[in-house]
Amino acid sequence: MTEGRNCILFDMDGVLVDSEVQHYEAWNRVFSEEGFRIPWDVYQPNIGSTLPNMFKNVEAYLGHPLEDHDGLLARYKETLKAMVEEEGVKEVPGVRELLPRLRAAGYRMAVASSSPVPEIERTIRVSGLEGEFELLFSGE
Repeated sequence: MTEGRNCILFDMDGVLVDSEVQHYEAWNRVFSEEGFRIPWDVYQPNIGSTLPNMFKNVEAYLGHPLEDHDGLLARYKETLKAMVEEEGVKEVPGVRELLPRLRAAGYRMAVASSSPVPEIERTIRVSGLEGEFELLFSGE
């Protein structure tokens, strides 16, 4: 194998696992406790974006600011954690078959995600992909 061709970096959300609907539902469970829900078309532009941008978009939709972004985020993380542990994660079709073939071909593999490290580790474990990757990188 030639230099530079022996490593593959995978994003997690949307590449290894189909998790955006679960993230959306976790946010809406938290928002429901605040007395509202957001429709998918309000959430969708925030996929792959930053938290400040998401809060800005939700506040624009509501027409008023949200209080305690940090508290909402903490509740979201706990809600998502419980959902993943209880429901598992939806895998992207073909991933489970592809990874062993790439490893057998001599590729080294890692995950590079904007998700926090505990979320990456939990998702990889729950999805049954633990041990497939040499490294897990977070945008944190």
